[in-house]
Amino acid sequence: MGKLAHRGSSLFLLAFLVGAPGSPGVESTPGPNEHHPLPAGSQTFLDLKPSAVIEQAIGIADIAFGKDPNGVSETLHFTGPVKVQKWPMPGYAKKVLPDGRVEISAEIVDREKGMLLARCATSFQVKAPVTITVAPGYPWQPDEPGAEPGKNEEKAPKPKQPEPKPAEDEKGVVATYRAPQPGDPVAGMTVSKFKHRSIGTITQIKPGVDFPAMAAIDLYLNLHTPVGVLHNEQPLELRSIIDGIPPVKVEAVDGKQNEWHAGNMPIRFVNDDGETMAWMTTRAHSACLVHPDVITQAEVEAVVTVQVAGKDEKIRLKGMTEIHRYDNKDGTKLEMVQLFLDGNSDALGGAVMLSAPNNGCRRVPIGKVSEKGTSFDLPLILKTTSGELHTGNIVRVASAEATEFPHFGEILHGGSNHPLVDADGKTIGNLDKVDLKVIRLYEHPPIPGVLFVVPRGH
Repeated sequence: MGKLAHRGSSLFLLAFLVGAPGSPGVESTPGPNEHHPLPAGSQTFLDLKPSAVIEQAIGIADIAFGKDPNGVSETLHFTGPVKVQKWPMPGYAKKVLPDGRVEISAEIVDREKGMLLARCATSFQVKAPVTITVAPGYPWQPDEPGAEPGKNEEKAPKPKQPEPKPAEDEKGVVATYRAPQPGDPVAGMTVSKFKHRSIGTITQIKPGVDFPAMAAIDLYLNLHTPVGVLHNEQPLELRSIIDGIPPVKVEAVDGKQNEWHAGNMPIRFVNDDGETMAWMTTRAHSACLVHPDVITQAEVEAVVTVQVAGKDEKIRLKGMTEIHRYDNKDGTKLEMVQLFLDGNSDALGGAVMLSAPNNGCRRVPIGKVSEKGTSFDLPLILKTTSGELHTGNIVRVASAEATEFPHFGEILHGGSNHPLVDADGKTIGNLDKVDLKVIRLYEHPPIPGVLFVVPRGH
């Protein structure tokens, strides 16, 4: 049971633990189990603290914009904080099932409880960011100790005026940032009128033994897109076997343990008028919680050289990346969990986006930093107007001079001879060189934290 207190801030998964008051068969308050007494010495989730869990989540979703679930879909990689409330917090329950297994309830709470589910990912389809949040489920209320959900139905405070952006001089400017709160410009985005709580359960698999346990949650989301705020009327039925609370995904855990997968795809997303606007498709929807030592968000410039139809072209791109840093006895590991770099290419027919699609909970692409320099091994994709092209091999970008991460101005150079392969497996060209350079940095520790611009040359 000791791992319960040390598993890190795993956000997304906890949300799946849920089961709130009013759910069928769930007691409104923890009480004696008169009908199903527990055997002496059995485990009953007693080590859990009466507080919410805030963790960092990585999620993968295939989204097709339009009315056709079989239309063109795009894999988006979301990352951001998740807040989960659970037993023994007020309003959540624990009960004993007829077969002696213990079950507790929990809930992923919406932005009006002060936390977004995920930050945005940039979509090549709609040429804009797409953000996922938990669908509204509560009237706004202060997060006071002992307050039960739905008791204090107060009006949300008026949004504050956005703070001016920091000036962008050559040295960078420090700018403070706090976790999203109700009414803040950061979190106070428009939400759907659709109201539904995302609740579920965590249940012992074997009576008297807390872990492994089965976690299940019915998840209702808002998709914030250029075509409006969309929601799913049918829940995403997320399920996972977990080995602790929070269920953080680590390399030592094999298989799909501590990974959430939706088994009821595709899921339709509609606007408030009920019109179908997008689908989460059958290819993927998965999520896991991670607990990096440092989360770095950086603005990156890139130059790639492509050879297509006998022509060479240099493509200049710019965008954002998010990198998680893990410090352990075996050294420092870096994981690039997002990369979205935009540019234009005459050879490839117009707008392009360079991405390094991580496999979510499979922990790639990976990198490292030491006194020998910094390197990343990247499975790159070029999204084009005529389809996606991926490199037929892993592209290593590295610099022996970058002995710390991040290192401003130092270019990570990638080698030559990386075949560009289309969706049918046909090689249509070559990616000859890849150069990446960090030009602006945002850095904060695991949630919540302070976001600041690191001066160049730091």
